[in-house]
Amino acid sequence: MRQFDEPRNVDALPDLPANLLRQSQRDDVGGQEHLVGVVYALAIELLTVAPMRIKNLTTLEVERHFIRSGRGALPVFHLVVPSEEVKNGTAIEVQLPKRSTELLMPYLKSYRPRLSSVPSPWLSPNAAGQQCSIVGFGRQISQLIHRHTGLKMHPHLFRHLSGKFILDAHPDAIETVRLTHCCDYMRESTVLQRSY
Repeated sequence: MRQFDEPRNVDALPDLPANLLRQSQRDDVGGQEHLVGVVYALAIELLTVAPMRIKNLTTLEVERHFIRSGRGALPVFHLVVPSEEVKNGTAIEVQLPKRSTELLMPYLKSYRPRLSSVPSPWLSPNAAGQQCSIVGFGRQISQLIHRHTGLKMHPHLFRHLSGKFILDAHPDAIETVRLTHCCDYMRESTVLQRSY
C-alpha cells in the first residue's frame, strides 16, 4: 500500500480504464489483442467502483447483475451482487458513475459479442462462452496494471486500497473498514472517482 502514498500513483489507477478503451478504439482492427485490453479495462473500472473478490468479478452476469434504468445513449446502471453470492454476506449494490457507464456501453455493444462464438450470460466469457479462470483473469489484470502504470496491484488489493483511503481520511473508522467492503467510499472518493 505504500506505493499509494504517492499522489501520481493514485492518479494512475482511475485513468487507466478510459485510456485503454481509447487506445483500443483507435487501434482496433478486429483482432483479439485490442479486444482483451477492453475486457480488462472494464474489470479494473469495476474494481475501482466496487472493490470485490475476483470470484465475484468473474461470475458477473450481464442480465442478472447489471440493472439498467432509463433510456437514451447513456442510461443508469446499478451493479447488484446479492448477499448470498458475497463471502462476507454483505450485498454489493453500486450505481455506476458516468465514466463507468461510458466504458460499459461500448463494451457490451462492440466488444463482448466478439469474445465468444456462442451465447453466454457472463460479462467476460472465454472463447467457449464459459466463465473465465479466476486465477488467469486476476493475473492478467495485475500484468496489465503493471505494464501501463508500473504499479504492483492484484484484484484483492482494491479492497485494501479502499480501506486505506477511508483510514487516511478518517483514522478512527477501523470498524467501518472491518464491517464493509468499502464500495460507497470508493465510489464517492474524490481521489479515485474524479469527474471526467
